[in-house]
Order: sequence, then structure tokens, then C-alpha cells
Amino acid sequence: MGKRYYWLKLKDDFFNDKRIKKLRKVAGGDTYTIIYLKLMLATLDSDGIYEYEGIEEYLADEIALTLDEDADNVQITLNYLMQSGLMVELDENNYELPMVKESIGAETSSAKRVRAFRERQKALQCNTNVTEEKHIGNVEKEIEKEKREDKEIEKKKKKDSKESYGALGNVKLTIDEYNRLVNDYGYDETQKAIEYLDGYIADKGYKSKDNNRAMRRWVFDAVKEQEQKRARINGNIQNKPSFDVESFLAKGD
Repeated sequence: MGKRYYWLKLKDDFFNDKRIKKLRKVAGGDTYTIIYLKLMLATLDSDGIYEYEGIEEYLADEIALTLDEDADNVQITLNYLMQSGLMVELDENNYELPMVKESIGAETSSAKRVRAFRERQKALQCNTNVTEEKHIGNVEKEIEKEKREDKEIEKKKKKDSKESYGALGNVKLTIDEYNRLVNDYGYDETQKAIEYLDGYIADKGYKSKDNNRAMRRWVFDAVKEQEQKRARINGNIQNKPSFDVESFLAKGD
């Protein structure tokens, strides 16, 4: 298939994502957003995976070297990305940017050659001969076939690919499912629900083919009920009369 050339395709609602809005509102947020975008670009040809090579002692210092950015600003950006789910640690050397998978554009070397050829022909205002036209036509057919195949592969990947969430990694959600949960319930509540379901699966052996549906049907309600119980328990403890040691001892005498 030949060499591929990649570019980043941001969705039109990229800056409406609550996590991006929150990042931009903090002091220096625009700088951190630029660092995030540069990191996304740096991982395009690896499907959003950044591999820590150990060139620098710390990950932030190595990424700062790669991006030509200040190490302190990179460290702050990484902390936020990890907390918000925009960056996920796969293991001690590999880190994933989930949003990159949805935003990769690519062009094969053959497609690039055809595009460059057309531009040269237009600039020179030359007429191509029959042989050249036939060659270009064949190349274009191959490109269209390749595009259709790529689209089918991408559709299958988006449909089937699920990421692991939670401390134990028991909760399986697609990136789209996760983003919709965050948009519908908020980042903090979604994280609570993920951790609850993650622990419930580990403790109870609970199995569900669709974790997204389970979270929407009962997990968020279960988390809310759990918090209400804790609040009632804390209230009862605070209202309970204190134990009078002196009075107890006096009665015992």
C-alpha cells in the first residue's frame, strides 16, 4: 500500500467538550491546550499511543523535548489529561490519547502522487496524453477502492473497539460511549459510577455485555443511594449524645 501521510481532523465540537473548556479556563489554559494538540499530532502515526523511550528521566521532560515546550507546562498538562481521561496509561512505557483514534486522517503515497501530478499539470497548463490519462484513471480506481476499504475498517474498529476504565480495568466502554456519559452526567459523576461498577464486577462477579447500558440503567442510581446512606450515617453519628464518663463512674460507685 506504500507510505501513508497523516493529519489531525478535529470535530467541530472539539472546543465544546467540557474537558477542553475546563482546561482552557485555568490560568495558562491556552498553552496547555496547544501542548495537548501538539501531543495529538505527535502520535498520529501510532494511533494515539505515545511510547516513553527513557531518553529523559521523567515522562514530562521527554515529551517537552519532543514538543519543544516548557517541561513544567507539559507536566501540568499531563496531570490534567490523566485525571480527565484524555490520556490513559496502558503500562509504564505506553500512554494512549483516546481522542486521537477518532481524529486521524490519512492519505496513501499513491494518492499523494496523483494529487501532486494534477497540480503540476494545472500549473504548466499541459494536456496529458491518452496513456497518462489511462494510468491516472487506474490509480484513481485503486485509491477509491482503498478509501472504501479504509472506511469499512474504521467503521468496524469504532463499533468493536472498547477501552478499559476503572482502577481494575473491568469497565468496558467505547470512546463515544464514555464521552456521552461525561456529557450527560458530568465528569465527576461518571468517574464515581465507573469505579462503583469496576469494584462491583470484581467483588460480585457481575457480568454484562453492555456496561454502558448497565451504568445508565442502575449504576448511577446505586452510587447516589450509596452517598445518601453515607450522609444519613454521618448525620446519626453527629447527633448521637456524647458519652459522659464521669456520670457513668459515679453511678457505678
